[in-house]
Amino acid sequence: MVTAVDQQVEFDVQNPARKKNGRVKITAEELSASAGSESAVIQLKGRLPDHGNIFFIIWKQLAPNKYKPVYKSEFKSTERGCQNWNELAIDTGLLCNQDQEQEIKFDFYRQESNGDNKLLGTVRTQMSQLKEKQTLQTNKAQIEVLQFEMRRTVNFLEYVFGGCEINLSIAIDFTMSNGDPRDPQSLHNRNPAKNEYLQALRAVGNIL
Repeated sequence: MVTAVDQQVEFDVQNPARKKNGRVKITAEELSASAGSESAVIQLKGRLPDHGNIFFIIWKQLAPNKYKPVYKSEFKSTERGCQNWNELAIDTGLLCNQDQEQEIKFDFYRQESNGDNKLLGTVRTQMSQLKEKQTLQTNKAQIEVLQFEMRRTVNFLEYVFGGCEINLSIAIDFTMSNGDPRDPQSLHNRNPAKNEYLQALRAVGNIL
């Protein structure tokens, strides 16, 4: 994938039971060493002149006119001519490679029952503009940035080194669907060397 054109490969999804098969596109991307160290917290308010369930998708720019989706919002109905979406937090490496001037695209849609959602408008902006909480303009609407702030992301090791105490709780679902414990293929097989539950418990438990 890394050496493919535009670092993208596509595969056909094969299913003999279906007449129409789909395709899967996989994109490879190199992230900076500091990716995951901070998140952008964003909250938007829309004034889209449309009713129904409205949502948006955030797209990261990979190259000129090439994007990949990195976030899809919840659906919000229109109340008093506005849509108020929940606060979201997204890693800045995932959003724009931590580049303040890299383009970020927002597409706003109305949900349709047949899955063919209607595109209501598109906004192109940058993290530097989002920080200033500038009102974003689409063709027929306004998108207000109610909140934008940067938050440092704390990783697992920092919790551990900071004195966080960790407890391990284990729950196993003993259902008949897992099969006879005498069967080597059963997840409850009595052989400790082959029991997948025991292998997982040891792998996690030894670390914690």
